[in-house]
Amino acid sequence: MGPGAAVRGEGRGGTGAPGVGEGHGDGPGGSRFYGGVPILGSGVPVPGGFGGYLGGGVSVFWGGLSVFGWGSLGFGGSLGFLGGSLGSGGPADPPPLPPQRWLWAGVRRRLHGTGATPAPPPPLIPIVVEQTGRGERAYDIYSRLLRERIVCVMGPIDDSLASLVIAQLLFLQSESNKKPIHMYINSPGGSVTSGLAIYDTMQYVLSPVCTWCVGQAASMGSLLLAAGRPGLRHALPNARIMVHQPSGGARGQATDIAIQAEEILQLKRQINGLYAKHTGQPLPVIEAAMERDRYLSPLEARDFGLLDQVLVHPPARGQDEPRVLPRDPPPSPPSPPGPPQSPPGAS
Repeated sequence: MGPGAAVRGEGRGGTGAPGVGEGHGDGPGGSRFYGGVPILGSGVPVPGGFGGYLGGGVSVFWGGLSVFGWGSLGFGGSLGFLGGSLGSGGPADPPPLPPQRWLWAGVRRRLHGTGATPAPPPPLIPIVVEQTGRGERAYDIYSRLLRERIVCVMGPIDDSLASLVIAQLLFLQSESNKKPIHMYINSPGGSVTSGLAIYDTMQYVLSPVCTWCVGQAASMGSLLLAAGRPGLRHALPNARIMVHQPSGGARGQATDIAIQAEEILQLKRQINGLYAKHTGQPLPVIEAAMERDRYLSPLEARDFGLLDQVLVHPPARGQDEPRVLPRDPPPSPPSPPGPPQSPPGAS
């Protein structure tokens, strides 16, 4: 194809059911191909010069595609739910169609849309730049927090999150088994086996694990909150904590369903025992609390034994202790009634 040459495409279908599908390809030159491969269907003209028919056929696209300034390649055709036509072959010279740039956005949506909801973009992770004697060094924010022995358990608990948290705990254990590890939890819960893997690693490492609830610690997240070192389990004032029994589902033969039911009952007994161990509550109290979803404020969770302190502010400069919400003072006993007083004027 030489300079100034162009290729046009047009498809005409006409041997199917009543009606035809039609597509046009437009370029600045003076040659084209036409012809048609008819497909079953009928059509209703679409106003606005879209170059096709709707009902039996939906036009795919029309217009010219420039190739490095040497010419144009036109595509035309019709593609529908029940029929249409696809252009191919044959010379002719119709007048060029006016360009309509707005069509291309709709064309791209039709060509590339899958009908599925697009996945949300991954969250942006801030980068921290530090000045060192050798120049600048950049960290993502989670790597920088890991240097301070801070581990974040954020989001649903699954195998991928569990593997990351376990790897960080083991790394910090290898660096120092005496310095505390601070675990910040904001999780709606998730997989029981993944959560128990994190729980066992927390109990396995020699470093004391301090837990902090920000946002929510629900389901398996509340067990991880309670699994911190006694005296080092914290929550912020507006966090929410929720406990409940494990849930699941089973399908298949009756024997398979019975096996799964026995397994989930075993998990329920096991998790109730872990809550009783870390809260100090009797097992019947734990079983009653876990029977349904039970939501707790930080103060209620502290009284229940899931955490130790509700923090308002971290320690100020020069202070060792953070500011905490005090426990509600016990109600003062009523004062004993005094001796009866005689009415005025009585002797």
